[in-house]
Amino acid sequence: MFLCVCSVMQLFVLDMKTSPEQPSLKISINTLLSDGVIVVTAGAIWLSTSSMAILEPCLPIWLMDNLKPQRWQLGMVFLPDSVGYLLGTNCFGVVAYRLGQWKVAVAAMMLVGVSTFLVKYISHNSGKSGSSRIPSARGVAQLAVPHFGLGLGIGVVDAALVPMLASLVDARYGANYGSVYALQQSAVSLAYCLGPLFGGLLARSIGFPWLMRSLGLVIILYCPLLAVTARQSSTVQFQRSSLLTDVPAVNYKTNEERNGTDILGSSQYRRFLNSDTVD
Repeated sequence: MFLCVCSVMQLFVLDMKTSPEQPSLKISINTLLSDGVIVVTAGAIWLSTSSMAILEPCLPIWLMDNLKPQRWQLGMVFLPDSVGYLLGTNCFGVVAYRLGQWKVAVAAMMLVGVSTFLVKYISHNSGKSGSSRIPSARGVAQLAVPHFGLGLGIGVVDAALVPMLASLVDARYGANYGSVYALQQSAVSLAYCLGPLFGGLLARSIGFPWLMRSLGLVIILYCPLLAVTARQSSTVQFQRSSLLTDVPAVNYKTNEERNGTDILGSSQYRRFLNSDTVD
């Protein structure tokens, strides 16, 4: 009886009218690859992930040849990376929104490059000193700090740039997130595909220390490009009607028009706005 009364009340209370939704135009990955800002942003994710993709297969082999560590030490050497990545992805998302996603991403890329240099420096010095002066446990323990910085930097880059990719696509092409997230995952997959392949070849040809030195230099040199891209994207007025008139925009003001309230102007809404992408 109670269920019948509730069903009858729902027929009178609930609004049964349906409003047709505007069809959304799907954006292909080729269209996203023609956008320089999106390519540079995805390239930063690819490059930062490549450092770990190269380090994972090459560092254990180098340690076994030079420091002769125990088996448990080979597994523990990558534990600081996981802790740093966990903290970076879970704790620095809000920091990136408050300080600016581009600024935090550039700083995180610098951290990844410097940490890569430190991995090379500590590994090279430990290898030259020999096991008689520096035990293997001490040499492996010295890698904890650069490995933690490497994992933290990669985590912060992901926490800052993955939402940035969604914001860029939302502002330029409408709410078409499938292609941009596929592009981001493709960048990560490409890093773990090419990293071990070319990392092993380069480590054998030029040596592991020079490989880490070159990789750290490339990552640091990528930071000015990311900073210039951030400055260019911040000066662009993200107006969908002027950029792409044939792409239907998502109507975020529907509730505002229905309720007659200024949602965008309220303080409760503006705290979610990002100053990097919204003027």
